[in-house]
Amino acid sequence: MQRFCQILGWGLLSVLLVSGGGMSYLIMSQNPFWTESPIRQHLIPMGHAHAGALGIVTLLFGLYLERVNLSEQMRKWVAIIFVAGVLLLPGGFILGVLKSGATEPGKEFILVPIGGVLVGVSFITMFIGMLRKPRTSS
Repeated sequence: MQRFCQILGWGLLSVLLVSGGGMSYLIMSQNPFWTESPIRQHLIPMGHAHAGALGIVTLLFGLYLERVNLSEQMRKWVAIIFVAGVLLLPGGFILGVLKSGATEPGKEFILVPIGGVLVGVSFITMFIGMLRKPRTSS
């Protein structure tokens, strides 16, 4: 799972580098897709920023996943919950404003709090795993 978190983290950061250039082009060229919707001008950069921060956190998450005192099955579930949250949270910002003429976030914006809860649950579980004393084998 550590390898998967590394791939996801570096993948997110790479995609953000390329998409940041595309967003800069839209802004500089005053493209109607960008200028027609003030909500889009706010939420797309927020999704972009959250994805960048979560990309870095994903790299750290992968490093610590093997060090917490949780069963192997629990580690897999925590990783799955974390990855789902990492994809849903920034995705909700972006998907919620892609419709033409959007003046308020669409129903896809519900993915933001769902993703936040999933990331939070995985962090709390990791924290509990770090607090637990390692079992000694007798």
